Amino acid sequence: MAQQDKPKGMCPDCLGHYRLVLGGVMVRHGFTAKNVRHGQHGGFHTGPCQGVGQQPIGTERGNAYAVRLAARLRGWAADEEAKPAHTTEQALQVQIREAQDCHFSRQVRRGQPISAEQRAAFSTPEAFRMTSVSGWFSREQIEWRRGVLERARAQRVESWRSHAGALDAAVAANPVAEVV
Repeated sequence: MAQQDKPKGMCPDCLGHYRLVLGGVMVRHGFTAKNVRHGQHGGFHTGPCQGVGQQPIGTERGNAYAVRLAARLRGWAADEEAKPAHTTEQALQVQIREAQDCHFSRQVRRGQPISAEQRAAFSTPEAFRMTSVSGWFSREQIEWRRGVLERARAQRVESWRSHAGALDAAVAANPVAEVV
């Protein structure tokens, strides 16, 4: 049987068109192989799409799954919008965590050993702030970080809403076929 003769369907999660396997469900898709070489061991696959094993859009179960997923995405977006805006303290904590990561990675790249005492001293943002960060960040930098956090939140909300809208449109365009 040629590849183009095999039945295909629209995934009720990612809206991609993929082959259907035995039972009319979506084939495994949506994963990526990291550090995998042909004929060698090692590496890993990232997780597949959540629509694997579901029936495609245009079937009763596939449409129901897509409608439930769209409702869940809208709920996530509403919950995210209901959260209060990021505070200056939260933005400062993010700046400190990034400074910690940069400090440790710079020491490791230079081949400098990191002692257990150093790691313990820098293990919490408060300890790191008290030892080496006081005065590093200006008010403008903290406000800029707050803006980054808020823009990321707005992007997540918009992404969830647009995906929910695309799922609704796909279900509306592919109603369940009537069996005669």
